Amino acid sequence: MDKETGKELVINGNTVTQEITFTPEKADGSVELTFKFDGTSLGGKTVVAFESCLYDGKEVAVHHDIDSKEQSVDITNPPVPEAPKPKTGDNSPVLPLTVALAASAAAIGVGAKKASRTKAAKEKTEDK
Repeated sequence: MDKETGKELVINGNTVTQEITFTPEKADGSVELTFKFDGTSLGGKTVVAFESCLYDGKEVAVHHDIDSKEQSVDITNPPVPEAPKPKTGDNSPVLPLTVALAASAAAIGVGAKKASRTKAAKEKTEDK
């Protein structure tokens, strides 16, 4: 039973039920039942098992208490797995690479400035 609605638990158009036939060995006891169903849509709900006991086809005992804690199961949402972090595949130290890149940029800048002065000086000489 769906505790929130008080109605039968229906999943994919099928009512969730389970039956067992047994002969009790003594007046008091218990029997275990396994319910198998797709509960992926039930996260956050509470379901409650109702019992009916039949003898010779006639109902002789019932336990239909929607508030029974002993027969209630709280269904939780499974934890969402953390997405794997992408790997770069390179564990090289960054500082030496950064220094080398900065030195290369500085050398290119100095070379470009020197070439610019040389060109300007050459143009000045040609103008005279």
